[in-house]
Amino acid sequence: MRALLAKLSSGHFILNEKAQQYGALMVSIEHRFYGKSTPGDGTLSTSNLRLLSADQALADYAVFIDYIKKEYKAADSKVVTFGGSYSGSLSAWMRQKYPNLVDIGYASSAPVFAKLDFPEYFQVVTESVGRFCAQHLTNAYKTIESYMQSDPSKVLQDFRACSNPITDLDLTTFYEALSDSVAGVIQYSGDNNGLGRAWNVSKMCNIIANGADSYTGYLNFVRQFMDSQGEKCTDSSYNTVINELKNTDPKAPGAASRSWMYQTCVEYGYYQTVESSNVPFSKRITLDYFLGMCRDVYGIDVNSPAKSVDYTNSYYGGRDVRSSKIVFLNGSVDPWHALGLISDTSKPECMPVMYIKGTAHCADLYGTSPYDLQSLTLAREAAWKSVDKWLHEK
Repeated sequence: MRALLAKLSSGHFILNEKAQQYGALMVSIEHRFYGKSTPGDGTLSTSNLRLLSADQALADYAVFIDYIKKEYKAADSKVVTFGGSYSGSLSAWMRQKYPNLVDIGYASSAPVFAKLDFPEYFQVVTESVGRFCAQHLTNAYKTIESYMQSDPSKVLQDFRACSNPITDLDLTTFYEALSDSVAGVIQYSGDNNGLGRAWNVSKMCNIIANGADSYTGYLNFVRQFMDSQGEKCTDSSYNTVINELKNTDPKAPGAASRSWMYQTCVEYGYYQTVESSNVPFSKRITLDYFLGMCRDVYGIDVNSPAKSVDYTNSYYGGRDVRSSKIVFLNGSVDPWHALGLISDTSKPECMPVMYIKGTAHCADLYGTSPYDLQSLTLAREAAWKSVDKWLHEK
């Protein structure tokens, strides 16, 4: 499952440019249970993770804002929260829940609407690659599934499976990992960051289309993508994935994934299933697969996440963000825009929405580049015009 947790460097954000322009203090706060901020006994045990939620994180930020204002004798200074992806939602919710502390919110690629079953993700992926490339992917997956019936060793060897799938869950894990490579390119296509600079839709689809056939073209892409990301093999063991997620060591390589998976189980869902007939990926990737992970990793009843998602939308309002002075930005290529705001709210002057044609996840948060699309430049300028106006209001 392509997560919302991106590995981003703070050194090339647009905030660095704007902070200098405004003479602003920039503060980056680590979210509890990600990194070194681990309450309780210092582990990621399930009992400790009960303290992991957006609401708890927002309360942390409220304490930090109060502390920083006192520490820097900045009682009258305005506070602007910024975030992209999950932290984009947090930025909007911070302004919504703590208007006494936060003056302005900037929410980039924020999936403010929680959704248990999220087939729209791969629907957007399919739309974003275009009809020609989507047909190649469809042909490739048909060939893969055919080979898995007649000559599975060929597929497993070609795509460098980490192990030989034994169970149906193993096979689903393998197919889910294969789809994740395409999703990763689409989610960050063309963004001014590491993955986005190295990969985009055109590069991926050119590799796929120029193979001897669709299967070979897709294989060439997957191998090149894996090599570029330092991935030696493709996940193909459900138990291996589960055991990695069960690791409670906050220093383990998969620590952030354990924390994030827990949040999807108890707050958001966001499970990227394949249920549409026009989506090329394996129909084995179902909601039951992900709900089973909630059960097998954390002991959460499979019926519980649906109730949790309903509560999240009730508590924060979903797309009905009842606040003001928040700017929302989403890219048309980004699959996560399906859960965000892409059209103006009832009060566009208070909460403007920028839907950016041709850009992907959090594109507007990166520093300006001569390669930026005009649509991105105009949206970024409009967003900051709103921020500037609100900053100068008394």
